[in-house]
Order: sequence, then C-alpha cells, then structure tokens
Amino acid sequence: MNKDTWDGLPQDIQEQIMGATGVSAALIEARTKYGPLFEENFEAAQKKDKKEVTWYTLPSEEVLKWKEKAGPSIWEEWVKEMEEKGLPGKDVLEKTQKLFEKYANF
Repeated sequence: MNKDTWDGLPQDIQEQIMGATGVSAALIEARTKYGPLFEENFEAAQKKDKKEVTWYTLPSEEVLKWKEKAGPSIWEEWVKEMEEKGLPGKDVLEKTQKLFEKYANF
C-alpha cells in the first residue's frame, strides 16, 4: 500500500489491518507460498550452473557477539544520520529491535 494512503487511514483501521495481516501473517504467507518456489528454483539454478551452496546458520551465541560488537556503533551512526534528515531514526531503531526480538528464531 502507498505510504500516503496508509497514513491517511484512521488509526483504528490501521490497527485492524495490522491485526489481520501484519508482520507475522506476512512471514507465514511468504514461507508457505514462496518458500517452496524459491527452494525449487534455487535447486534448479544450482544444477544448471553446476554449483553447490552450503547453507550455514550462525549459532545464537555468535549472532549475539556480532550484535554486541557491531550493533550499537552502527545503529548510533544511522540514527544520527536519519535525525539530521528530520526522520525519526531513534523510533525506527527501537521498533526494529522490538520486532527482531519478537520474531528472531532464538
């Protein structure tokens, strides 16, 4: 949806839409609808190109180390840049961190 259209909706309507859809519904839809399609196409591309990809998921402890080392300094710089442009950098960062904590797989 166009952001201006979204912003023009009353708050209660926005909340109803987000309650029916929102991030969790989008993730479920993407995994169920597009996950198998992606995997199928990806496997076909690997066979065609005679390449193999090994997927690796960082352990939770390693992700936390990266987050602790790199996160705050990068986030602070980004927030500063956004707020210099008159954008709500701090609010966006806080919301993003809350969503990360809610939907992260660890």
